[in-house]
Amino acid sequence: MFSSAVIIDEGRDRTRKHASLPQGSLREKHLRILPVADTLVASSASVETPERFRTAANRRDSWLRTEAEFERATKNLRVKLMQMMAGTLRAADCAAKACSSGHIEIAVYGAREYDGVDCLLESILAQCQGLRKMKQISEERLALIELIETISLSLSFVCRHAHDASLRVVTLLRAGAPKELRDMAPLGECITCSLRLCLVAFANRKIAHAIGAVRRIDDCRWMCARRQETQAVTESGRAGMRSEQSIATNMARMMESAYVVALQLNCATIYNI
Repeated sequence: MFSSAVIIDEGRDRTRKHASLPQGSLREKHLRILPVADTLVASSASVETPERFRTAANRRDSWLRTEAEFERATKNLRVKLMQMMAGTLRAADCAAKACSSGHIEIAVYGAREYDGVDCLLESILAQCQGLRKMKQISEERLALIELIETISLSLSFVCRHAHDASLRVVTLLRAGAPKELRDMAPLGECITCSLRLCLVAFANRKIAHAIGAVRRIDDCRWMCARRQETQAVTESGRAGMRSEQSIATNMARMMESAYVVALQLNCATIYNI
């Protein structure tokens, strides 16, 4: 058994040892700081880290929504462009067939196509303007929007000049001058062929047809130049000469606008929609 004196002496020794430690020792500072540090780490882990993850998730969701919205819009634009190409092709084809056949009904039918093409143009341009305002849109997609706008405007120009040519063809046919119109039929058929190649290229996503359309329009230009040379030696005072010149001007403008369409379809970016 230990005596009470021994126990008392050991208790006094331990008391003196603890009292000998300085009040500001590193151990006490460490013991005081450690709980505070643990609290800070725990608070940052519970507040800052989830907030950072939440922000990144929101950005990713916003990007995915933008991607899905752009994809839906471009699919819709593709359908409208194909409808616009088909309407323009019908208008140009009617103008060319009216020149070759001399039927007023064909020219009148072709003139009616312009209203539908014009409505499609307004819809396409409005939709493209909305896509330009989207957030996080890349330069590549802006270039695609510009291509769509250029093609739609050029198709509208083709259809408008086909409309004007058809109305003038009606005037000449009623005046009884079908022979002079037949001279312009090959140029109209050449333009129609190039537009058909453009439609096939866009529908099948094959750039080879667009290259063929450019070559076909080169042939159209040669025909147009030959006709102008032939027309220069004819009598300028002949009846109906002014109307013929107006139709030839419309045909030439149709050709140039179709050439712009074919060139734009030679860009591989347009086939991404």
